[in-house]
Parts: sequence; structure tokens; C-alpha cells
Amino acid sequence: MTPSSHTRERHKTGLIGGLALLFLVTTPLLADETWSLKPLVRPAPPSEGNPIDAFIEAKLVAAGLARNDSADPLTLLRRMTLDLTGLPPTREEIRNSKLKTTDPGEIKQEIDRLLASPHYGERWGRHWLDVARYVQGTIKVPGVAAIDLAEPYRDYVVRSFNEDKPYDRFLTEQLAGDLLRPEGEPELARQEHLVAPAFLSIGQWFDECTDPNKLRLDIVDEQISTTTRAFLAMDFACA
Repeated sequence: MTPSSHTRERHKTGLIGGLALLFLVTTPLLADETWSLKPLVRPAPPSEGNPIDAFIEAKLVAAGLARNDSADPLTLLRRMTLDLTGLPPTREEIRNSKLKTTDPGEIKQEIDRLLASPHYGERWGRHWLDVARYVQGTIKVPGVAAIDLAEPYRDYVVRSFNEDKPYDRFLTEQLAGDLLRPEGEPELARQEHLVAPAFLSIGQWFDECTDPNKLRLDIVDEQISTTTRAFLAMDFACA
């Protein structure tokens, strides 16, 4: 006997209720065991040395190891430049560098210069583009020769990093930029808001799916998965 629509609806409601109860029962246990669900705390650094290096020093001491000697100014310049721009310093940058010693003031001045470089956004924006599953050019998807017109979103991410855009604003623009319409907003900013939500649409391509309803659900599921993994450090796909 085929169940009626009313019976199916009752079964579905009961299943959803059971899953919700299971989630509520298990969530406290997960919160106790999963580091990503624990409240943030500010640990007290060891009493000596740089607050960052002090933690490394404590681990070295516990392992019975000694740290290396401090880097000389040229080595430090090379490391900072590679880390912040992805490129080694040029000869001109080495000649003009104000980093003549390892004085904290000179180091800060050199870091500020590197953070002001356009290469900073190009280097560190790539990490966010990985999170956003950015792709362009030729891809191995049947029926799709290449992905184009993705560059505006890439450029938006690079500009956001170089402009030191607040993180909450960066996220809001990508989730609902097309809905942001503050009065007196420059036209360039309006265009940025229209480009930013490409975060939701530049992901996987379901070219072989011929069922429009399944295609719609697959796309929504993929968007939920990417959004929750990017912003919440957990995956809600198929939840």
C-alpha cells in the first residue's frame, strides 16, 4: 500500500525532529572534545623573549634543544620579503633597505613597507582564493572548455588585502554585496559589491547533471559547504 502524502509528511517531520534531538544531545559532547568549538582564550606567554618566539622557545627547552642564532639583517630581509610578497628582494631593495640591524624599530619599518607593496595582496590573497575554490583557464570538466570572466573576483580579493579591508566587511560583501546600497556610495564601490558575491558562484561545475532540480540542489549544497567551511571551520553540507 502506497503511503499517503499526509503519512509521508508525518514521517518526514518525525525524522527531522529526531535528527534535531540527536544534534542537541551530542553537541555538548562535541564542544568538549573539538578544539574548533571551544571558546577562545588568550594564553599567557612565557616570561622572557618575544611573545611569539617565547612559545617556540618553551617547546625547544622541553625537547632539550637549543635555538639557532638570530638571523643577520640581510637574511631577515629575505625571509620577510618572501613571506609577505612571495618574491625575494631585488638588488635595489637590498641597497635601499633601512634594515641595517635587527633593531625592532627598523624591522617594523621594513614590514610596513612590504605590507604597502601591491605584491602583498597578490601573495596573501591567493590563500583566500584557495578557500573560495577560485579557478580560471582550462579545466578538466567534460563540456566546459575553460572558465573565464573570473578575474574581476580575483582582483577584488587582491585589492581588499592591499586596502586592509576589515574582515567583517570582506565577508559581508562576498555573501550579500549585491544587497548593499548605502547612500552616497562611489560607483567603484558599487561595482565592487556586485563582483564580491562571485564567491558563491565560482565553484564546482555540474555540467553532466541533466536534472534541473538536482542541479539546483547540488549548487546550493556546494555553496553551503563552501560558506560554512570558510567562515565557521566546519562543513554543513548534507546536514
